[in-house]
Amino acid sequence: MRHADLDMNRARRGLAASDWDECAYHCQQAAEKSLKALLLHRGKELVWIHKTWQLAQLVDAPEQVAEAGSYLYPAYAAARYPEEDAPFPMFTRTDAEKHLRQAEVVVRWVESMLKQ
Repeated sequence: MRHADLDMNRARRGLAASDWDECAYHCQQAAEKSLKALLLHRGKELVWIHKTWQLAQLVDAPEQVAEAGSYLYPAYAAARYPEEDAPFPMFTRTDAEKHLRQAEVVVRWVESMLKQ
């Protein structure tokens, strides 16, 4: 979870610095890393996927967490594989704020599961 926490901090700093793309990317990373931490905590094998919605399914996350994962995933792909003619920045402040809220849904749920 330490890596997920670091990504959440990076996301918050991106938001504060008006770097919406950075914020959105690190929100996805925080969700991905927290879900992978839960997989490992449960004794499951680490999977090499980045689709946060799939990771949520693998840990039997509730619908709200899976939906948050679905919302966050495109930020990973957009940041890693931008289209040549993609707008920059790709995300707005409103987008970044929503990404942060969705990442918090995932991370908080994982934290609660790790305490069980």
